[in-house]
This record gives sequence, structure tokens and C-alpha cells, in this order.
Amino acid sequence: MMRVKTAARIILYGLIVVLLATPFYLTYDHVMCMRRSASGDYAEDAVPLTAHTTRLSGDNITDLSLQAVRVRYAHSGAVPGLVVAPAADPLAALYALRLTAPPVGAGLVLLDADEEPSKEVLAEMKQLSPRGIGQRRKQIILVGEFSQQIRTKLARRFRIRCVDSSGPPLALAVDELVSELNSTVNDERVILVSSEDSRYALPLATWLSRTADHVYPIDSNGPSKDVVSRLQSLQKQLGDKKLNIYLASPLHIAGTAVVEELGKIGQITRVAGRNPEQHALAMARYYDRGTHFGWYSENTPHKDHVHLVGNPEYPEHLIASAQVFSDIWAGPTLLTQSEAICPSVETYLWSIRPSWTDSSAGAPFNYTWIAGGEAIISWPLQARIDYINTAGPYLTQTSRASSGLESLLLLWMTASWLGGVWTWCHSTMRRRTVGQVKRLAWVTAVLTTGPLGLLGYYLSYRGERPLVAADSSSRTPLTQAVAGAVVVVGVTSALMIVTRLVIKGGGAALLMTTGSIFWLGNPGIWSLMVGYAVAAAVVIFVLDPSMDSSISYSKDLGARWPVTLSMVTSAALAFSLAVWLLEYLYLSWPPVVGRTAWWGSASIGAAFALLTTYPLSLYWAAALPQYDRF
Repeated sequence: MMRVKTAARIILYGLIVVLLATPFYLTYDHVMCMRRSASGDYAEDAVPLTAHTTRLSGDNITDLSLQAVRVRYAHSGAVPGLVVAPAADPLAALYALRLTAPPVGAGLVLLDADEEPSKEVLAEMKQLSPRGIGQRRKQIILVGEFSQQIRTKLARRFRIRCVDSSGPPLALAVDELVSELNSTVNDERVILVSSEDSRYALPLATWLSRTADHVYPIDSNGPSKDVVSRLQSLQKQLGDKKLNIYLASPLHIAGTAVVEELGKIGQITRVAGRNPEQHALAMARYYDRGTHFGWYSENTPHKDHVHLVGNPEYPEHLIASAQVFSDIWAGPTLLTQSEAICPSVETYLWSIRPSWTDSSAGAPFNYTWIAGGEAIISWPLQARIDYINTAGPYLTQTSRASSGLESLLLLWMTASWLGGVWTWCHSTMRRRTVGQVKRLAWVTAVLTTGPLGLLGYYLSYRGERPLVAADSSSRTPLTQAVAGAVVVVGVTSALMIVTRLVIKGGGAALLMTTGSIFWLGNPGIWSLMVGYAVAAAVVIFVLDPSMDSSISYSKDLGARWPVTLSMVTSAALAFSLAVWLLEYLYLSWPPVVGRTAWWGSASIGAAFALLTTYPLSLYWAAALPQYDRF
């Protein structure tokens, strides 16, 4: 029996050391992540600067747009045609993006509307060898107002077509051309963008380069008469179907009166934010299941995500870069300032950060394109985005404040640590006759189950006089059941937690199975099963017999093992189920073993196990007079 008690003490001391060290490790890890983030030093994580980002930049906007065309056609090499828009007119460039969408697939080049392009620019445009678009095989389509000199100079080298506002408004003129060249445009969707503040139109850049949806301008007075006529014409073509009008403008630009007026034509849906950054996030998160409009990005955390990040103060760079999303890439546009990422944008990026639990092989792939040079989006900001995109174990959220869940879990673990220290002090000074194994078991239970375990300790021993032998103190079956449930759940959970850490750190081989029990090979289930086996063996053969020295080891084990096995099984099943549900079904990321979120899920699992184990503990307390062990 002495050897059993010694083994029990060693095991419990080891569990206490691991559980006590956890808050210090997590705090240190969290602080180091913050320091690395603040300094821009990610060498410890071995993340190359541009492993998951690509910057599109040039000496000027024309060079950048030509670079984007080259990137887009790097593999195919065949450029159908070029659409040229004025760099100083973001809305005209946005309308021109519709011609970059398949099947037209033109490349977008932005030029100064008044200054003639240089010989180098013209030579590079000629080198792209645009084949021609439409039946007349026009090599270049000019969208917007350009000087006569520019038109003449381009016409000497290319077959050109001009689309400007000399006839219908520019948006409608482009709409007619797109309808002529692109038969795949969805006539059930219309997007209205602000003509007063082009920053609120920028989030549509990547979307229009993919879909060529109808897009028209709107201001505080509503759409123009020409636009209203076009909307009515589209609604008439649909017949009984409702025209879906998406108002991508905030309330201060297009108010409720405008919405009511448009509601007479079709179904109005506002997708907007209070500032350009929030507006871009609203577009990224939105999705209409009926029309399939929107990226729905934040609701698909386990899929690949590609973004275009730009500065709203440099709209021409973002629009020119958006054309790379026409063929290969697909994803929303995000807006941020040049030196610091907007906190809400960073929160969004963290919400879809690719993560893995046991192997990085199956992690999603996230990638970001940066629109503009270093003065537009700084290199430290690009490194920050690259760091977030990197697939890996779930990390604390660094210089951005901890999430609400992380904060709650850190507070819970702090309360557990303080409760364990208090339990040790109280049981040492006020309950000196209690055996050391029982004292250590209670400390372990409080460290694992947190405030709930501390409450159980208080309920079990409130009113007990100090220096009175534990066996002479009579407790009701209710308090006996509380004590039994807390200690068994606490020690079982602690053993399963430490076992999983050992499996994770030691790289133990997995049980590879096939057929109807293939799920046994899942790393999470496998570690939980091994943890249960270890917990059952330790509690049944070591911990429980050491609580009573009045009878022999063999007799105590023979009389008690059914009770102990049922309690451990109940605690392990509830703990495993709660951890499994949290990690793999309800959390948007599977937390890595050893990090804050994983320890938090383990603590919640232990609390859930208390709720399911207490009824069984109460049954044994009522059925067996000698049940009172803890």
C-alpha cells in the first residue's frame, strides 16, 4: 500500500506541475508573439516575407497596369485585347473592368487622359500583340474621356474603338458594349455604386473582373433618369422575376428615400459599411443564396481564400491590379491604410486563417495580392498579412488584442491556477489530518475544473472543523457525490490532457485502421482513447486504493473497481465528447494542442464532464455507505 501511495503522489505531483506551468507558458508565448509582431521580426516562425503574398507595383500606374496584364497572361501568352481607361477616373476604370471578365478577357491598361503615352509604353502594348475583340476585331477599346491626341496616336498602331459619354452616360455605354460582347452576364443582378465617393465602389473591383455584372452609378439624389430607364428595361425582360438590385453605397450617400424609390422597380438589398474598410468587409462577407452574389468568405474558414489588398486613397492601383482575378484567382477586395492594417480587417483575416491540428498537409491555402508600391502598402504591413496567411497551428492573435474567447479562457485558467494554490494552502493549514494523496487529488481537480472544482471543494468541506480527522466527519450523500465527481473528473481530465500532450510532443504512431472503424485512426480520437485508457488504469489501480489504508490493496481494488471504472468512463466520455465537438464542429478553427484555445476547450470539457458524472456519483453515494472517499 505504501508503494501505491508513493506512486499516487508522484503522479499527482507531475500533473500539478504541468497544470501550474500552463498559464506561465501561455502568457510567455502570448507576449513573445506580441513582441515579434510589434518588431516585425518573424524569424522564429521561419516565414519568408512573401511566401503567401505577391505585390503588383510599378514606377507609375501605367507600368503597374501593364505588369498586371503580363502576370495575368504569363501562362497563356495570348492577349485577346486591351481595354484602356483614364487613370484619374476610378469609376470609368471600374466600368472597364467588366471587359476583363471572361469570356471577353481583355487586359486593362490605365493611361493619363491628357498626356500622350511614351514610346516605351506603346512598344510594350504592341508587344502584347492583342488579337482583337468582337466581330470587328478591335485591339483596343478606350473607355472614358481621352484627348484627341491620345486617340490619334493609338489609332496609328492599333484598331481601336471608343466608348465615352458623348452618347449615353458612360456606365450605360459600357453596359451596351458588354451585353454585345458577353452573353454570360447575369441580367437578374444589378449593382449600384456611389458616384460621389469612389472609395465605396472599390470593393467591387475583383467581383466585376470575374462576373461583369451590371453596374451603374448612384448619388444622394438617387440614380439618373437614364439609369432608372435601364433598370425598368431589365425588370421588364425578367417578366415575373424580380430584378435584384444591390445597393453598394452607405446610408449617408444613398438614404432610405432612394431605397424606397428603387423598391418600386426591383428587390433592393443594401450591402455597405460605415467607412471604406468596413464597406469592403461587408462585401467580402455577404452572400445571396438565391442569386449567388457575394463572396461569403468568412463563412468558409476551411477553404482556400485569395484577397486583393489595396489602399482606398490610391484607387487606380487597386483597380488595375484586380484584373489578375479574372482567370486564375478569385476572392474579395480588402482596403487598408499604408502603414497599419485596419483592426477590423485583421480580425477578418484571422477568422479565416488556415490552421491545422495534427498535420499541415490538409490545411487550406490563403494568398493575398498587394496593389501598389511600398508607399501605398508598406513592407511591414505586407509581412503582417503574409504572417496571418501562413498555415500553421492556431496562434494567439499577437498585437491585435485577444479575442473574446481567448480572454475568457485566460481568465478561466488564471482562476484555476489561483484556486489550486488556495486549495493547497487551505487543505494544508485547515485540514492537517487529510492524507497527502487526497490533498494532491483535490489540488489537481481544482486546477483542471477551475472555479467549478473550487466550488465543489467548498461545498464538500464547509463547516468542517480544522484538525478533525476526515473519517470522523459525516457528510450527506449530496456532498459526498460532489466530492467524488469533482476529484474523479478532475484527475481523469488532467491525465487525458497530459497524455495528449505526450502523444503530440512525442510523435507517437497512430492507429491506422480501415473499414467500418476507420475513424479510430483520427489523431484526435486516437489521443482521447489512449488518454482514457491511461486515466482508467491510474485512477483504478493507483489513485483510488491509496485513499483508504484500512484494508488491503487487493480487497480494496476488488470491492471498488466497478465503482471507479464507471465514474472514470462517464467522465472520460463526457470530456472527450465536449472537446471533440468544440474542436472539430463548432469552432471555426481546430486549435492546436498546447495553445490557449486548446487548453480552454479542455477546461470546458472538464466542466461538461462534471454535469454528466455527478448523477452517477450521487447514485453510488446513496447505494454504498463506504462511498465517501474524497
